[in-house]
Amino acid sequence: MGCGNLDDTFAYQTVKVVGIRDKRLGLLKLAFMIAIAIFILLYQLLYMNNYLKLEAPTGTVRFSLREPMVDGCRDMLKQNCSANYRAVTEIPYCGQNTACKDCKYMCEYLDSVSVQESQDKSLLITTYTEIMNQTKSSCGENATGSEKCSRVWDNGSENPSRSYVADIESFTLLIDHVFTTSSNFGLTKSARTMKGRLESSNYTLCKDDPDPRDPSDIDTKWSPSSHGPCLLTPQLVGDGTDLIYFTVGDLLRSQNLVLDDVWVVNQTQRRSGAIYLAEIEYSNTRHWTGVAPSFRNVWYSIRIKPVAESTYKSYQTIYGSDTSTRTVITKTGLRLSTVMIGDLGKFDMTTMLLQLTTSLSLIAVATVIVDALAMYVMKDKDVYRKSKYEMTESFGKEVFQYSKKKDDIYEGDTDGDEPLLSVNE
Repeated sequence: MGCGNLDDTFAYQTVKVVGIRDKRLGLLKLAFMIAIAIFILLYQLLYMNNYLKLEAPTGTVRFSLREPMVDGCRDMLKQNCSANYRAVTEIPYCGQNTACKDCKYMCEYLDSVSVQESQDKSLLITTYTEIMNQTKSSCGENATGSEKCSRVWDNGSENPSRSYVADIESFTLLIDHVFTTSSNFGLTKSARTMKGRLESSNYTLCKDDPDPRDPSDIDTKWSPSSHGPCLLTPQLVGDGTDLIYFTVGDLLRSQNLVLDDVWVVNQTQRRSGAIYLAEIEYSNTRHWTGVAPSFRNVWYSIRIKPVAESTYKSYQTIYGSDTSTRTVITKTGLRLSTVMIGDLGKFDMTTMLLQLTTSLSLIAVATVIVDALAMYVMKDKDVYRKSKYEMTESFGKEVFQYSKKKDDIYEGDTDGDEPLLSVNE
């Protein structure tokens, strides 16, 4: 194989700058550069805030469910406080209401202590109860190896006592929560020091609200023309903090939900219960302004989502004076489980440099597109290609050759310090 062929095979490719005097290509490249600059600076950095370091919060939640009370009362355990329930004859789903022809069950008044069951990040709001008194059977009382036991407990009646919880929609719910981030991010906040609102997909509620806000920014007013969700005006607890509360009815209406609508197996949510996700979404960023004036300025929104075709039931057992009698209370209702979501932003130089480096790769893409048009599409593509790509002469052969022969020395060079002769083969 000749040396020239190897030079062609392993030719070194280097960049050559060629000015193609064609305004069409020049304007196209300029348009690409302007579009890339707008995309990087305006959209990626300013609008999307991609120069910020983002971190998801983690935290805990405390629930407080209260029966409807007269103004000024906060704790029904205090003797001077009075409840403000509606009369059962006025409640549409209560059997005591003579206007209701299809009401299956009577209603019973329960206070907040009896209605709620709180666990880690979740709360049961009871809507229906069944009460059954039981007595331990003989085999349950005294088991022997010679007999089979068909029941450990015998029911005191054929059917349990069934009833709905009266006026559960008027109960008020407070969700107190706190979140934290990593030590490097350095942000911890409580609901007591943050602005928060309930998100609503109910257009009527949004339109009738005195001061609805946009879900993307709690300080921006909601526009009715958007027909999208809004943030409802909060009801403050009134203890000097930013804690908010809302009624169970408002919570359901915010997502156009009704407890008496058919849910599963021809049963309503009030009867079968359901599981709800309560999403608490935190944010401290805005389009264009980022985290200004401070990344510590955090707000949140709360939205609920029912889990389709879900039910929920729990049991409470109360034993008598001895272990031979007990009362089993079956509760169905809304199981509210909280999920903390959202991304909190903070300025970070490394994140910004990575975003710029990634985005600037679009410039290389623009150059490749314009070069491809010039080399393979334009009318004068052959001329452009010839101007862009040029092959040099082969430099693989030895241009100079050393020799110790006297004939190879320049004539008159007696000490051998003259340059060697050029060899042309």
